Amino acid sequence: MSGENQSDVLDFYNKDRANLLFGSDFLGPSLSISARIKERKYVFGIYSRLRTQTSVLGFDNYFRYNNQSISEPAAYAFEPVSGTVMNWGEIGLNFAKSIFPQSEKQWIVGVNVKYEIGLDAANIIGKNLNLISSEPALAQNTNKRNIYATDYDLSASYITNYNFQSKRYEYKQNGSGIGFDIGIAVIDKDKSEESYNYKFAVNVLDIGYVNFKKGINHVFKDGNTIWLQNNPVFEDRKFDSPEEFFQTLSTAAYGDANASLQDWGFKIGLPTSINLNYSQRIKDHHYLNFNWIQRIPVFENSVKRNNLVNANYMIQKEAIGFGISASMSEYKDFNFGGYFRIGPLILGSENAFPLLFNHKHLHAASFYMAIKLYPFWDNEMKRHRRQKCDCEK
Repeated sequence: MSGENQSDVLDFYNKDRANLLFGSDFLGPSLSISARIKERKYVFGIYSRLRTQTSVLGFDNYFRYNNQSISEPAAYAFEPVSGTVMNWGEIGLNFAKSIFPQSEKQWIVGVNVKYEIGLDAANIIGKNLNLISSEPALAQNTNKRNIYATDYDLSASYITNYNFQSKRYEYKQNGSGIGFDIGIAVIDKDKSEESYNYKFAVNVLDIGYVNFKKGINHVFKDGNTIWLQNNPVFEDRKFDSPEEFFQTLSTAAYGDANASLQDWGFKIGLPTSINLNYSQRIKDHHYLNFNWIQRIPVFENSVKRNNLVNANYMIQKEAIGFGISASMSEYKDFNFGGYFRIGPLILGSENAFPLLFNHKHLHAASFYMAIKLYPFWDNEMKRHRRQKCDCEK
């Protein structure tokens, strides 16, 4: 997102509450193979993945006053809020098998077992915070009111691979954990055909957490009143690292730079969600699909993904494919997009309009690219061609 009218400003549309949900996902390389064992089909696979997820829900937007050039109220009580960000990698093993062999439909169950590699994370919890503002003295910046924090109960935990001295990202594993995905699907498919009539799947994704044993925890509670805005200690100061900022804040709250440092280690839950997918064949190569994703956080400090409802119509052929989609994020924001595939290359977007048209205040768009290769791909035509033929008869 970028501010169109105000540079370097996080624009919350001046609403009372604001949500921030961000996710990125790089998958690959991955490999899967299928085999028939005792007349049942089994699929085994391995994959790697790099993920980033950020979630802040219901942020009490105190910035709306300054954004609208309105003086901050003399007293303001913040609503409780929490925010989480995590950057991690995954190495996953997956297994799927067919069940109910006597059924006319094809039933499949599957599970992913994932080793989680924690890289960077941060978690901020604000249980209580009161802000007091007053008119500045003549020697101070008269364009800003003095703002003080009182009666606070805040905690902040973080760990990162970014070296603030060398300004470089130095990769190393900072956390570890185990995650699981489980699912079941039913497919109405004629065994003599490659396409299906319909398929329906239910999946529960990202059950697990990452443990950052060396994460740093700071707690600010029942300390001195902290002068935040117009304070020469903070004003126009560039902090060299998060720890320098927290030590400065601790000095203001307790008179000791290390008083806020409590202990080491914290856990971040994975973005657990339930996913429902339905796909209906309209005619040959034409499919109508519906997807519903609902977050169901399991752990207290879980990173959260966005709730999503999506419908798309696609045309799939061997060499080419394309489709259009409509989606609703958080059950309120409609987005329109599409995708195009030629051979193994896929280009698409779930929210394409901001890529094509300017917005007055913010740009929020999505874009994805994938390459799918099937070195062991098989179909009915290939199997037919491999059949032995006595061509002399």
